[in-house]
Amino acid sequence: MKRFLALLLIAAIIIAIILFFTNPQLLDGVWLWLIGFAGSIIGLFRNLWESVKGAFDKDEEVVQKVAPEPLAKENVALAQTQVQLKEAELELKKVQSQIAINKAELEEVVPFDGTTLSLIRFRYDQNTTLGLLYIRDQFIAYTLEDTYRETKIKGKTRIPSGVYEIKFREVMSGLTKKYRERKALQPFFTWHLELQNVPNYEFVYIHIGNTHGDTDGCILIADGIYDDSIKKSIMNSVKAYTRFYKRIQALLEGGEKVRIKVYDENWITQLQRKSTISEEVA
Repeated sequence: MKRFLALLLIAAIIIAIILFFTNPQLLDGVWLWLIGFAGSIIGLFRNLWESVKGAFDKDEEVVQKVAPEPLAKENVALAQTQVQLKEAELELKKVQSQIAINKAELEEVVPFDGTTLSLIRFRYDQNTTLGLLYIRDQFIAYTLEDTYRETKIKGKTRIPSGVYEIKFREVMSGLTKKYRERKALQPFFTWHLELQNVPNYEFVYIHIGNTHGDTDGCILIADGIYDDSIKKSIMNSVKAYTRFYKRIQALLEGGEKVRIKVYDENWITQLQRKSTISEEVA
């Protein structure tokens, strides 16, 4: 474009020179017209150039407007990745919590200065788990819980095996109020006995009941067991609970720590592993 304008200007100059030598008077008359014409031509080509340049600039703007689309997709993918990382982090915390429980159960280094209960699960079916409860290696009661499930179903799944401290839950819940109003429990009952820091559970009590319908992940205790029917059950729960509660209550109110070790059906293997680990540590 610049070369074309330069040639046009040179041609105009040559014409002006020829006219100057052949007819100087004519040149005086048209000189201003030639200058105006040349300016118009230059202005026309300048406008054309600006139009073409503006078209290219708009294309660049379109590219700039279209370009962020891949970036937006990348932001969505990044957000999804962050969500997946948070989910993986939560799963990792669950695993770490379970590892800590198993380690405390099987690899005790510091002796526990308190009273230890042992719950040994020995049988379960599609709804119910049956067990035996000991205090300081002395049998105290039978137990009944919900069944084992690989994936937890709320209100229908037993707690994982492990070691849990037992404390009073000093909250006036509906169940606590109900227990305080029961005549058989009024002379002694104060607060529910709660297992502490159970992974993925809360408000896990040891309380009265007869079948899996009476528990929501808690531990029921009784003096008898009925294992021959399809719907397994335990019997004389209030009597067993009264005896058990008074004993644990006296320990806690006396300032002693109390914990419970929950063993699954493969408890013999667990005890053998514990014995092996103790020998290695020694």
